[in-house]
Amino acid sequence: MINKTKVTSADVHDGKALFECLDGDDEAVFADKAYDNESDRKVLRQHQIKPRLMRRTYKSDFLTRKTRKANLNKAMGKIRGAVEKFFGTMKRSYGMRQARYLGVLKNELHVRLVAVVYNLVRATNIRKDRNLQPT
Repeated sequence: MINKTKVTSADVHDGKALFECLDGDDEAVFADKAYDNESDRKVLRQHQIKPRLMRRTYKSDFLTRKTRKANLNKAMGKIRGAVEKFFGTMKRSYGMRQARYLGVLKNELHVRLVAVVYNLVRATNIRKDRNLQPT
């Protein structure tokens, strides 16, 4: 289910909106390599949130470090897959491949309305699945 949305203009990097998307009762944050920096990790740890951010590899990394980062990314990628599935559904089924309107406010309203629709459909499907399971 979608708890929060954040829409920014195209010139704002994804990593700048990380903390605006947190609820306060989060136990862990799973994010892609765009959020990989030590200052974000440090702030998350200070708030008792486990930073499960994908790791970037660099040319200067030794082979063992690259292997370790690849293994960490693979483990986190399995959990992040559920979130990425949501983004795929939004793009494929709800027409969210690109911004539809001019202006951040109009696009933010559009994203929030689509999130409400997504949550309603998701809740209906969860309820159907629970009713089909034998008791």
